[in-house]
Amino acid sequence: MKGPTAALWAGLLMGCASVPPPAAEPGRPAALPAPAVAPASADLVAEFERGQSQRAMASERQGRLAEAALAWEALTVLRPESADYAARLQQLRRRIAAAAAEGMARAAEEQRRGDLDRASRALLQVLALAPEHRPAADALRGIERERNQRNFVGRFSRNAMPRAPAAELDASPAPTVMDRGLLEHASMLAGQGEIDSAIGLISRPADERGADPELRRLLADLYFRKAQTLLPQRVGEAIAALERCLKLDPKHRAARARLQTLRPATPR
Repeated sequence: MKGPTAALWAGLLMGCASVPPPAAEPGRPAALPAPAVAPASADLVAEFERGQSQRAMASERQGRLAEAALAWEALTVLRPESADYAARLQQLRRRIAAAAAEGMARAAEEQRRGDLDRASRALLQVLALAPEHRPAADALRGIERERNQRNFVGRFSRNAMPRAPAAELDASPAPTVMDRGLLEHASMLAGQGEIDSAIGLISRPADERGADPELRRLLADLYFRKAQTLLPQRVGEAIAALERCLKLDPKHRAARARLQTLRPATPR
């Protein structure tokens, strides 16, 4: 994570820490140069540094290594003289590289076994660690091409076979390549507690005609989890989330039971 990201951090931090000298008025001697960092700015910088350090260590403990790397990188830009920050960043980058290599090897092994779903999941985990990992992105595209080729061969074989009765045909649409990626990504976000981000990612595709039923079920469950986080303070919003859940999945028993406890009894 170098280049524009580091330059952006440097510009922001320099803007927070630097204070321009006061302009001299006509007829008066110029004032003495102001110190490089004013007391108020020094407090802001110290507060920012503490927050970034806590965020970096918490992200590492929770396994969010990409977020931790961004935080350590910001600290190395803020304190380039700090050997501790530089060492922590390098150590974390080595940890990310090792985890990415392990994920790539696992994906390759699953692909050799013919389990493309597990291989795709391993590659998505690599991209979550290192979003700019080109080999993982290329391998994921290769797996999707292989999956499409298998589906094409399967459709050709089914067309060549005698047609089964209509009652024996599965009418549910097969999940597309995009649906699989969205499912994986949304599940990953939800696992990290980012419910709103996961909902925003799949809400539009799940509402489209012919959407993958599994995608709709995941979105329904996300709305149920969102309702749980809104209670007990924001009951109205929780009810709206539960209604959205049941619209997507009318068989969601937990949402229906929870909604009955929140709605006031209506006269018959």
